[in-house]
Amino acid sequence: MANFTIPNKGDYTFTIKVIEADSFLAQDLTNMTTATLELIKLDTLESVATVTGITLDADYALNGRVQFTILDATTSALVYARGDKVDDYYNKPTYKALVKVAGTDFTDISATIDTVYVTPVQPTLVVV
Repeated sequence: MANFTIPNKGDYTFTIKVIEADSFLAQDLTNMTTATLELIKLDTLESVATVTGITLDADYALNGRVQFTILDATTSALVYARGDKVDDYYNKPTYKALVKVAGTDFTDISATIDTVYVTPVQPTLVVV
């Protein structure tokens, strides 16, 4: 699966595209009932957050796109891990994500994002 990086400060909005099984075509999500993304900590396998997704409009739904927003209260609580100084402090994955989409006219779809990284965000210094 794909790698995914979340900043650990501020609201974070992203879009996931759902495709039909055994196809490259987008799944029609017009009749989607629920979409959730659950973050699971890798070392304890404990669920730390569940986010609900939405389709913004008909264009989003027809093209299989679901938008999620992780709020600042959640991103600020996410922990990150860094590699050694010798290796330039690379990011280490600390979470995995489980995405579930359900609808009235298609079978439930689920996917796993195996490596979710959290990257530290440095505060911005403003000199007046």
